[in-house]
Amino acid sequence: MGNKASKSVTIKYWPITAEQIVFPEFGTLNSKDDVGIALSGGGVRAAVLAIGWLQVFHELGVLEKVKYVSSISGGSWTSAPMSNVSSDMTTFLGNIIPPEQCSIKNLNEFGSKDKSHAKAIADSEFSTVLLKEFLTKAPQSIFNTIFHRAIPKEDFWAHTVGKSFFEYHGIDHTLGLNHKPGFPFPIVNGSIIVGGKRGAIPLEFTPLYHGTPVSHGKIDGVYVESKSFTANVNKSDVSLIPSSNPLQGNVSTVEVNGPFKSLMCNEIAGISSSAIAQVLAGVPHVGYDLLDFPEHQYFINGQVKCVDGGSTDNTGTLALIRRNVTKIIVCLACNAAITSPTIADANQGSYGTLAGLFGAQSSPKDIDGVSSDEYNAQRKVFELNKWDELVAALKEKDKKGQL
Repeated sequence: MGNKASKSVTIKYWPITAEQIVFPEFGTLNSKDDVGIALSGGGVRAAVLAIGWLQVFHELGVLEKVKYVSSISGGSWTSAPMSNVSSDMTTFLGNIIPPEQCSIKNLNEFGSKDKSHAKAIADSEFSTVLLKEFLTKAPQSIFNTIFHRAIPKEDFWAHTVGKSFFEYHGIDHTLGLNHKPGFPFPIVNGSIIVGGKRGAIPLEFTPLYHGTPVSHGKIDGVYVESKSFTANVNKSDVSLIPSSNPLQGNVSTVEVNGPFKSLMCNEIAGISSSAIAQVLAGVPHVGYDLLDFPEHQYFINGQVKCVDGGSTDNTGTLALIRRNVTKIIVCLACNAAITSPTIADANQGSYGTLAGLFGAQSSPKDIDGVSSDEYNAQRKVFELNKWDELVAALKEKDKKGQL
């Protein structure tokens, strides 16, 4: 990234230490219940299921009371637009069709008279838009890669996400994430590629700040106010010792080179859902760069390659656990029912990422490039024996037709 003329600005940031983190939004969420909703990844399947889950929570009067909605990948295709849409929650989520009324006629007419997100997804033609954007921008991407030119500010994947899931609602995609009064505070999760056995570390986006709570190699654990995330700041100009007022954070006047603005909301949703970039991360930069996947200046740490949030936690629960939320509703977009006869079968596939939080995931081959033992050691936050109890309880509910 070429540096522009520097300018003096005041920035806020929150260095991460081993102690309990005091998050900037804590003071604004006191009236909310100690509940968080986690929307998993899973592409369009997850985006559609997220609408159904949020509809039910809204109908029950729960959604307006919870503190957070933490989303991953496809779940972010619903949660991020919900946080930025100008309409109310009911209009955005649309109406629920009872099972007995799910005729072909009613399903074809579903959402046709409103601005619901279900209609936006149904009409998105994501694959067609994606191919068109790629063919349009591929020549410039190849030129940029060969001659080491700066990557465009908005990659083709984020542009496709914006056209498919934001444009329908009239959302100004040049804005960052928003937190509407009465809505849960949104956390959109991505990852930063760090390589090696660690592979990636978590990257969180919120209306107030962006950053990673994990230090790894040259990456510092620090949250930065949203508009400062892409600021090019000299490391010697800021202190990574937390402020004595952690809710306020550190405040410094520094010289900034380059852009000084928030990432656009479709860029954030694009990062959260860029699973294909995770696949290409193994190709030494060429495939990743040719497709213009997200690479951004991260405060004092230089350019970082950003990938799908599922690289570190495909459930969306870890961001809520960091915020000491004690009641978490996990909405997992599975591609199979939990009807397998053994625990070993149950922790494969879609349930595997949940099993990892209990240190219980197993696989005949490496998971994300590391052994099962290493994978579980990185992600375990709950007691191992609780996984057996959870699976048994889920199977019992499945037998009773309650899932």
